[in-house]
Amino acid sequence: MKKRSALRRKSVAGPSRRPRDTGPTAKVRALVKARDGGCIICGDQTVDLQHRRARGMGGTTDPAANRPSNLVSLCRPHHQAVETDPWWMARGAEKGWRVAQSRDPRLVRCWVRDGPVFLLDDGTVTFSPYVARGAVAGSDRQASA
Repeated sequence: MKKRSALRRKSVAGPSRRPRDTGPTAKVRALVKARDGGCIICGDQTVDLQHRRARGMGGTTDPAANRPSNLVSLCRPHHQAVETDPWWMARGAEKGWRVAQSRDPRLVRCWVRDGPVFLLDDGTVTFSPYVARGAVAGSDRQASA
């Protein structure tokens, strides 16, 4: 029987890596949960945070993904439904719970239990699209200064 030569194996594991944390900070989580007061659909108090404009597989390093205007509180069943069920996905797009990548969540009306509102980055809401546009313009000016 022929002897096989030993093959060198490269270590694919490499140095131990910690998973990236691409989610919102504890401060932003608390702000969003306080603003929403539970699931925005049913009011359940045990909630997950839903990114209205999806982060994509593996998360993102874009800080806009974790702004309060891009996050809503959903109970686990509604969160799963909005993410996976075709009927709920379509309804989520209509109600502003899901936002297309090309849109700014701050300018997309979001339906909560009290009706349609615009979610602002300071953790508040407004009923006026003009206030929302002004807040966006103001924050964009500050970011470029």
